[in-house]
Parts: sequence; C-alpha cells; structure tokens
Amino acid sequence: MTGQDSRILVVAQAWIGDVVLSQILYALLKRQQPDASIDVVAPNWAGALLERMPQVSRHIPLDVRHGQLGLWRRWATARRLNAVYQQAIVIPRSMKAALLPWAAGIRKRIGFDSRIRNTLINDSRPRPPDIMTRMARLASPDPVDPNSIPRPRLEVDPGKTADILRQWEIDPSEPVIGLMPGAAYGRAKEWGVESFSQLAAMLSKHGSRICVVGTSKDRPLGETIARAAPERVVNLCGETSLDQAIHLISGLAAAVCNDSGLMHIAAAVDTPVIGIYGPTSPDTHPPLTDTRKIFSARTLCSPCHQRTCPYGHHACMTRITPERVCEATLSLLDG
Repeated sequence: MTGQDSRILVVAQAWIGDVVLSQILYALLKRQQPDASIDVVAPNWAGALLERMPQVSRHIPLDVRHGQLGLWRRWATARRLNAVYQQAIVIPRSMKAALLPWAAGIRKRIGFDSRIRNTLINDSRPRPPDIMTRMARLASPDPVDPNSIPRPRLEVDPGKTADILRQWEIDPSEPVIGLMPGAAYGRAKEWGVESFSQLAAMLSKHGSRICVVGTSKDRPLGETIARAAPERVVNLCGETSLDQAIHLISGLAAAVCNDSGLMHIAAAVDTPVIGIYGPTSPDTHPPLTDTRKIFSARTLCSPCHQRTCPYGHHACMTRITPERVCEATLSLLDG
C-alpha cells in the first residue's frame, strides 16, 4: 500500500491507561501493514506516551479535557486533516469521538457497535470484553490467536532514568518500591491510604526504599503514607511530569498499584507489578506483564465499575490486607 492508502488515523481515548493499552492496536496494524503511517488523535499530555511507541508516526493533539464536548475544537482539528486518510479507527464508543473522522471526510471509519452513531461509523465491529482481543478486533475483523497479540512496551532512555533517580537521591542499588495510591477514575478504585501506609511501614522494616508516585491530587495521600516511615519514604506525587514518571517507574524494583494508568505504565516498562483490584476486573484490563501479582477480593457486589462504593463498605478493597500485599511484593523482589 502507498500514498493515502497507507495512512491510518486513530482516535484514542482520554485516560492514561487506555492510551498505553492502545499500543496493542498500533503494533497489530504495523504487523499487517509494515509501511503504514499511524497518526493518533489524543489529548496534549498523551504525547509523553505516544512518542515512546515506535509504531506511531505522529501525535495530533486535541485540546479537549476529559468529559468536555469541545465540538468546535474537534471540528477545527478535523478540517485541518483535509481528508488525507482513507481509514480511521475510533477506539472510544462516544458520539463525539466519532465526529472527528466523519467531519474530516475519511471514507472508512472503523469502531465498535453503537446504534446511536451508525451514520458516523460505517464499519462497526463487536466489542469483546477483554482489552487484548478488543484491540485485535479493531485491527482486523478476523479472529486472532490470543497468544499472538503483542503487549504494550514503552521505549525509555536508561540514562534519563538514572538522572531522575539521582535527582531525587534514590539509590538504584537498593530495592526501590513504588507505591501508587491514586486512581483517576474514582475513589472506589483506591485501596486506601491506611492500607498503603501500613504497607510502607512493613516494607521499610525489610530494608526497602519507597517512593510514592502520583499526580498533585494524590499529594495528600503521599504525605500520609510518608509519615508511616519518614526515613525510608519519599513523596513524589505532583513532583514529576508524565515523561519523568515513566522513566522513574522504569527504574523501580516493583510497583504496587491500584487499577490505574500508572499500573499500565509500570507493566509497559517491564517493572514488576502488584495490581490491586476492587470495583474493576483483572480479567478485562490486567497489567500486561508476566512479572505480576494480582489481588482481587471478588465480593458478591464486585466488579461494580462504580466511581464510589454504592454500599459504603468498600469490602472489595478492605478484604485485601497489607500483610498479603507485602508478602507478594517481597516475593517479586526475591524472584
């Protein structure tokens, strides 16, 4: 394929974890069409992730906040594309995401089934429950061997990783464990600051150095966790850019995470992951790495996929004890 036929536009989602997982799609597309040029429409911040995906040719920033309609910005972005693509793939299921390739005049517009946007998506495909076969279905309507589906792998600069560790006076010769207590989707996905604090105290007694990683919104959580072992814990919530966080995480001995974007970053840079699930399911969005331990309490009401616990007890998280997570973390370090 040459010219316009080899140019593919992808409209990505607006969550960090989803952008990381979208690399599955790009890798499959490049496997099918090695000469294809893949351009990705995504929020401004996503550039830090997309530039670490060798399959992506260009990031097209879309300055629209998550949940914002932004029709004028979407329309302006669409008109700048000038219909130079023969194929577009829309990962989100929303109407607003499907508007952009339609407005750009792209003839073939692939997306998941949705009755409300059948005029905007003219190649609708069923949406499998798990993320790997979901991305594979967007790449091709034909069945794909699950074992052949590639995992996300972000390219990092080891020199930059070393510089960032030095910047925060973290000695990589000792085991450095990252704790990631936040979750952008909602509080129900958070294991809880008390549990993370107890875990920090336990790990510090085993000689581990700990850094808490997250956004500025997570900084109060990091401060509370740091008080559990002030000589061994550094709170970096809100102190790093997304690019710095990617490199920092790549230098960790292990990462203890809620089901969050940082968990998927850790898996994509080959950092061992301890993933803690409550209202969501590890069956559909697991950390895609072989070096992992997953905790999921499987209560009668989970997974509920709610932003806050509808019953107020948060049992799906409180039943996962710091002692069990500590044991699993130490076993990953030993392994």
